[in-house]
Formats: sequence, structure tokens, C-alpha cells
Amino acid sequence: MNQRKLQQADDPHLKQFPGPPSWLRGRRILVTGSAGGIGRRLVQALSEAGANVVELDIAAAEPQDMPKPWRTARATIRQDIRSGGIRAVLAQYQPEVVMHLAAQAAVPASVARPVHDADVNIHGSLLVAEAAAEAGAHLIFAATCAIYGRPERLPVSETSRLAPISPYGLSKAAAVEYLDWFAAERGLKATTLILGNVYGAGNPNAVIDRFVADALNGTAIRMHGDGTATRDFVHIDDVTAAFIAAASSPPVGRVNIGSGTETSIRTLRELVADLVPRTSTRLSQIRPGDILRMQLDPTRAAHTLGWSAQTNLITGVAALVGRYRAAATNGLWPSANVGVAHAAQPHVAVGAARPGRR
Repeated sequence: MNQRKLQQADDPHLKQFPGPPSWLRGRRILVTGSAGGIGRRLVQALSEAGANVVELDIAAAEPQDMPKPWRTARATIRQDIRSGGIRAVLAQYQPEVVMHLAAQAAVPASVARPVHDADVNIHGSLLVAEAAAEAGAHLIFAATCAIYGRPERLPVSETSRLAPISPYGLSKAAAVEYLDWFAAERGLKATTLILGNVYGAGNPNAVIDRFVADALNGTAIRMHGDGTATRDFVHIDDVTAAFIAAASSPPVGRVNIGSGTETSIRTLRELVADLVPRTSTRLSQIRPGDILRMQLDPTRAAHTLGWSAQTNLITGVAALVGRYRAAATNGLWPSANVGVAHAAQPHVAVGAARPGRR
């Protein structure tokens, strides 16, 4: 395995994000999709930093699953982002920042139900954007590298052409374009974080989390295609730090949030096999909508947010294996979410059916 390829570039001249800043203390922040893997980590980090957090999700998390220090330091609203009630929520709680993570976030589900995918990701996001613009809140939107589709060249910068190849990528790209329009025409304060392939959040449909869970469970790892497809993997802790950095910064528009490293699925499989002996593999066809190669250019994130990924892939996957094993020891196995602190749920789409999880 080429470890050099997997290591993060470390530029000492780039400003590093030191952790939750004091600016967050007492700030009012609304998080949509708060019951998802990223959402739960964000709520925890924001609450620990002293922010007044309002959670909005169609599937609110159970209090007993949350750390005691922040069970009551927040408000929880069970609501579909498509219901039209988001304007009233913003009027009541007057958040200074809205972190919009609620989505239909699975490519296969988008291929099977494109109308539903568009309803959640376009219609729902439009309602959130409109309400945030009217309220004067800073909207931080969770986009995806799927909006780039099959790019002409790598690494992909924020100025690259949007060329999605799946309904999921299409709906997210439309939402990104709409946010740009709201920023230009309605004065929306918008930051769009274009995420690489997030791992470590306990999402059973994320390729790394799924590979680790299957390997530890003695199930053959399922690889779509021959393993030569590549992704830009970014750890959940780094993604959480990116959202916090964005909340502490002025609106900056589109920003790539990735490791800047291109890693093949085959290399990932080898890494998991090194960590979990006797791992087997079964091959299946490439799924409709799957991209072939991806590598994000995170330079702008360093310059505008002071952010860069801090967790290299080897360390991140090893830590995930350790968490899954610890959970198994504590009797939580074989739950799909055992790799997540406090048994966090995957990124559930607000307003979408639960089978549509990514």
C-alpha cells in the first residue's frame, strides 16, 4: 500500500483551525438534519462550545443517547423542511447561523425516486434559504462533491463546471445554484461546504463505514466495480471542524471540504484488510450514478476558513475499527451505528423516508 498517497499534505504556512472559538459562546445556531451523523457531531461540538443550539429534524434523537452535559442545552423541533414551517422557526428562535444538513443523501435512492429526491433537496432547501435570507441569518449549506460528476481534470476547484451524473448530484447542484442566486438577489449570507466522501459518522451506506462493519462482522466486503474508482475521503471530525470554522467566519460562498488526496476503493479495501485479518471481497457491478474519480482542491478552505483536514486516512480508519471493536465488546454489535460515539444515527433526510439514508 502506498502510504505516502494516503497521507495529508501539511503546509505549516496555512492557518490551522484550533477548535471551537470563544465566538460561539451564547450564539444562536439552528442545525437542520440534526439527527444525522454529521448533525449530531455538530450539535455536540456547538453545545460544548457554549452555543445555544436549536435542532430541527424529522427524526429527533432520544435524550438518553446524548451526553448529559448537553441534553438540556438545546431546543429540539421535529419538522419536515418541506412543511413550510421553517420561516416560523427562524422567527421564533432568531438564529444567527443556520447549518443546513437535512437532505435525501443516497445516490441509489435518488435513482429509484428522483422526484422525491428533488422535492427534499431542492424544494426543501429553497424554503430554508428563503427563510434564512428573510431572517438575515448566515446559511451554511452541506453540499457534496457529487455536484462535480465526472470532472475533466483533478483536483477539482470551486470554479470547476458542475456536471452531476445522478439525480442526487443534480438536486444538490440545483440547490447550490439557488443559494448563489439568493446571495446575489436577496442578500442571503451563504457559505456552501462541498464535502468529499465523509466517513467515521457511523453511516452504514458510507463506503468506509460499510467496509469496516462488514469486515468485523465476517461479511465479505462488497466492492462495486473493479476497485479502481477513486474518492476524496474526509473524516467526520474534520467536517465538524469545517462547519464550526464557517460559522466563525464571514460568508464565503462555495468551499471544497476534502483531504485533497485521491484514494482508490481498492486501496481502501487493502487498508481495511490490513487492520482486519481474513477480510474477503465480493465484486458487483458499478451502480448507476457512481462517479469514477474524485479529488477536491481544498486550498480555498485554508485561505478563507483557516481549515484543512487533520486526520489522515490510515489513522481515521484505524480509529473507526477500534470504535467498532469497542462497541462490540460493550454488547452493541452488530448495530450498524456502533462506530459512532453515543450510538449516533446516520444522516437521515429531514422529510425523506428513512430507507433513503446514505
